[in-house]
Amino acid sequence: MPLAALAPLAAAASSLERDDLLFYASLDGRLTADFARGAAEPQGTVPALEFAAGVRGKGVVARERVTWDGAANVRGEQGTLAFWLRPVDWSTGDGRNHHLAWLDTANGVMRLYQYYPGNLGMHLQSPQGTRVCWANARLSPERFVHLAFAWRHGEWTFYVDGVRRQRVTENWMPFGDIRRLQLGEGNTVFDELMLFGRALRAEEVQALLHRALRAPGAE
Repeated sequence: MPLAALAPLAAAASSLERDDLLFYASLDGRLTADFARGAAEPQGTVPALEFAAGVRGKGVVARERVTWDGAANVRGEQGTLAFWLRPVDWSTGDGRNHHLAWLDTANGVMRLYQYYPGNLGMHLQSPQGTRVCWANARLSPERFVHLAFAWRHGEWTFYVDGVRRQRVTENWMPFGDIRRLQLGEGNTVFDELMLFGRALRAEEVQALLHRALRAPGAE
């Protein structure tokens, strides 16, 4: 499937190439990825879904986990996971955990979630122990927030609305092969899901807030 041209960006992000993109799902009324290096269709039984207003077009309200195959769509060696989200009926500090995304890796399960005391970020549970990359950030139904998590050898970095909020080196652990990518669970709107084949730099993550991808084959 040919990859559509990317919309023009500010000069700071000019080094971000089409070849860096591995997976893109606009989630605009459908779960099938607009572009995928691997399988574009979701795996398994797709839960009943709703679509609501997103940042660009519609987003999916994922109350149960939605799963895509990780093979060729995610790189264990390095990469960046990015998406927009908006809670529907919850907010930070409500006394509950809210799971947002999952990477099922050869070395354990990495989940991006809102921990009930207020921490937001990545948590890897593996046979070698637990590793975290936390930041303090508030989520609420009032607005969409852009999250990005980048990984490479020796480093994990977590961004909120294009701003680097945490960088971890001492607790870093390699992922190995990534088998599955999941969004959900919880009453949350997700939009513009992207996976890149390298750890994006801070200015490139910032540029994602203003980027729009046209569907494959678009002029």
